[in-house]
Amino acid sequence: MATMASTLSGRPPDVKEVHIVWITAGLGCDGDTISVTNAEQPSIEDVILGAIPGLPKVHLHNPVLAKEVGNEFMEYFYRAERGELDPFIFVVEGSIPNETIKREGYWAAQGTDPETGQPITTCEWIDRLAPKAWAVVAAGTCATYGGIHAMEGNPTGCMGLADYLGWDFRSVADIPIVNVPGCPVQPDNFMETALYLLYQAAGLSPMIPLDERRLAQVPGQDRLLGAGGQLQRDQTRLDAWRRRLPERRRYLHRLHHARVPG
Repeated sequence: MATMASTLSGRPPDVKEVHIVWITAGLGCDGDTISVTNAEQPSIEDVILGAIPGLPKVHLHNPVLAKEVGNEFMEYFYRAERGELDPFIFVVEGSIPNETIKREGYWAAQGTDPETGQPITTCEWIDRLAPKAWAVVAAGTCATYGGIHAMEGNPTGCMGLADYLGWDFRSVADIPIVNVPGCPVQPDNFMETALYLLYQAAGLSPMIPLDERRLAQVPGQDRLLGAGGQLQRDQTRLDAWRRRLPERRRYLHRLHHARVPG
């Protein structure tokens, strides 16, 4: 059966496999990971199980969703650092603390350095992996702009990923940081962006278009992903309904008391 890759370009994807190395050890709640499991256009299951035509095989390494634990899970991060998972997309979730202003200990970490026996801080993982990643993605408002942890007075000095790496950062594929904000991130927005990057890695899409805030400006998503645009419009209507909910509750409260005899 012909794949989308052969239909669009007459050739297989440029790469056979792509790894997504996802760190949730920024300051956050893992809510963006949980939100993404609700995506439908496309679903994370469709991407991982190979149901999307034209994509290379995708391997997801996320501590919340992985079946591996402990050193078995951390091995993927060590392999990415050694250049054994090329290419890989590095996803950062949670705001980035400033480890230079602490008095002792650390703000956030994941795993233990086998040479020193000390925790590997989130900042150190970013320093190790971001320069080697094919693309770097900030998932959720905390990772993109610092989120609530970046408010004045927070002792961690939290910031967004672009503030930490620099807004002029480029990956090894010359891709700027890709920001996908939201608290939590809107599931289909994230997966549509990830899908575009995967098609780009496969050689089937041009450079992902980003605005000055590093937000994806992907043309033709409604055409490519079918109901995705409709789902986003439905989300907009749902948000408007939620904003009216307190007024509706007050109305029902007054109605109830008007009918109940004193």
